[in-house]
Amino acid sequence: MRGCIPSKSRKPYETPKFSCIVVGFGGGSGIPLDIQIIAADRSEFRIGSITDDIIAIQQGITDNFFKLGLIPRQIAVRDLVWRNQNT
Repeated sequence: MRGCIPSKSRKPYETPKFSCIVVGFGGGSGIPLDIQIIAADRSEFRIGSITDDIIAIQQGITDNFFKLGLIPRQIAVRDLVWRNQNT
């Protein structure tokens, strides 16, 4: 079950933010729901193009996951990013 909980804006001119979480996820992870909400509120979420910087960051994360044995094989993030051929 998914749910979005409205968060209070920190400044009157800010667009209201919503913390969208998977309800019940905290039970499986052991992370309490209120802590998940705090973590989501501290994060920034944007809609936009995937830049080379974003790809590099994601590649670093997947490389670390592979080194830690969390994923079974290395992943080339760049090969998985959809690119609009019309631009």
